[in-house]
Amino acid sequence: MTEIFERKNAAGKEAKKAERYTAKMERKVGQLVIEKEFLEKKCEQLGIDLSERP
Repeated sequence: MTEIFERKNAAGKEAKKAERYTAKMERKVGQLVIEKEFLEKKCEQLGIDLSERP
């Protein structure tokens, strides 16, 4: 009988862990997008042509 409850707990823990990981990755992607937009704006202000990217 205890095995049933342990399995539900384990599944819940794995779901929470996956949720935290997803949230962390979403924050990281958001940060990188903001940084990219900032750098593109600065390049434009400095007259750097972005079409010459490698």
